[in-house]
Amino acid sequence: MQKDSPITHHVSDSMANSEPNTSKWINSVETALLLLLVLFLPTQAALAIRRGPNATYIAWGDIVTAMAFGAWALLILLTRTRDGARRWRTVKWPPAPIWMLMFAAAVSVLNSPSIHQAFKEAEGGLKSLLGDDRVRNAIVEMAQLVLYFLVAYTLFRNLVENRARLRLAVNFLVPLSTGVLLMGVVQYFTVPDPVKVSATFGSQNIYSGFWAMLAPMMLAVGLLTDSMATKVWAYAMVFVAAFTMLSGGALLALVVVLPLVASFVRRRAGATVLGILIAGLLISSLAGTRTYRAGIRPFVQLRDDEGDLKKQYIEWQADVNMLAERFLTGVGVGNYQLNVGSYYLHLPNKEKMPLDSNNLFLVIASSMGMTGLLAFMYLLCYHGRQARRAFQQVGDTDLRALALGCWGGLLGFAITSIHHSLLVRGTGMVFIFLLAIIGTLSNDERQKAAIAESATREEVECESS
Repeated sequence: MQKDSPITHHVSDSMANSEPNTSKWINSVETALLLLLVLFLPTQAALAIRRGPNATYIAWGDIVTAMAFGAWALLILLTRTRDGARRWRTVKWPPAPIWMLMFAAAVSVLNSPSIHQAFKEAEGGLKSLLGDDRVRNAIVEMAQLVLYFLVAYTLFRNLVENRARLRLAVNFLVPLSTGVLLMGVVQYFTVPDPVKVSATFGSQNIYSGFWAMLAPMMLAVGLLTDSMATKVWAYAMVFVAAFTMLSGGALLALVVVLPLVASFVRRRAGATVLGILIAGLLISSLAGTRTYRAGIRPFVQLRDDEGDLKKQYIEWQADVNMLAERFLTGVGVGNYQLNVGSYYLHLPNKEKMPLDSNNLFLVIASSMGMTGLLAFMYLLCYHGRQARRAFQQVGDTDLRALALGCWGGLLGFAITSIHHSLLVRGTGMVFIFLLAIIGTLSNDERQKAAIAESATREEVECESS
């Protein structure tokens, strides 16, 4: 019998090592935790902490994530691998770009003039300080960032390290998302208010943003799978999602992202997808569908009935004014809404912003300064590059589709967030899930590169001896 080459042998070992080196009951608990997290991904359902004009909500997904992290951390601290090693030594931590973003966020709070003023005005000690909106908002927003980028990322990243578990999670997310899509279809034809064509989310903008991240993954699966049934399902989900999206910003993301995703598989496929999208938009516009009336037309109309720029675009200028004054560190995380009004200056400020219509990048720049914006852009570029590399180098077809879909999802997130910030309840956790998957798939490639280098070195040593 022919012996395996060193490379084949080591790669086989690597794939084996991707499976959990733990007992079955621990693996079962961690699988259950992952599926529970995925269950709450496609929703903005939240618990009301405080009602009234200044109502406060916390997403059920955030609550579940915090509890799941606590349970997982106990498992990590109290259990060992099958060979007796302490499991906490094997934990995969967030990469450097995430720590850079968190550092920028912390610096923005420490250097915030609003926070400094709150400390000066505090008269009743700690209780008075914590009751100040400037301090409370900063604490809440920092806690949210910690939950997303440190807690949720670490949890997802380690739970999907097991490839079988990763496949199970994605296979669970797809039918859940199909259910969300069916709700969106029903609302598209029956609900008069376009804002409420949102399925399990709070507005049509966040619903559309969810699909701007997930549709590229479904297209990648459809293009790369050999199963005709899977192709039909994936393509149908992409088509129906695009049809029910009443957000021009998210539709723009699909027009840009889907052809790019397809072109990575085959150039001709990219041109075909672009042609289908353009034809669909033209037909929708000529037929006057609801997608055109409530999504496309409002998006291309930049001015209101009185001839002024729409409120969301006026606020972009206010954000730029804020950034110009606090260029490096911004006004501080959590203090954007309390400060933006004073930066309108001579700009008209006559109406309320549409739901979920902030520019994420300008909000980050205004809150954390250029330091925070550059850190966030680096985070996106870093993970985008890792996803593209994984797509080019992973041998498994399913994982290649997942890598390409995550790359498209990140780009969809970025383009949509120009008009609708997606780093919010519901879609924010989906974004973190994509980052964790990319981290896992790119880790495989780093392992394989090291294995190949080691195998080559062994062959050279054998030949020289």
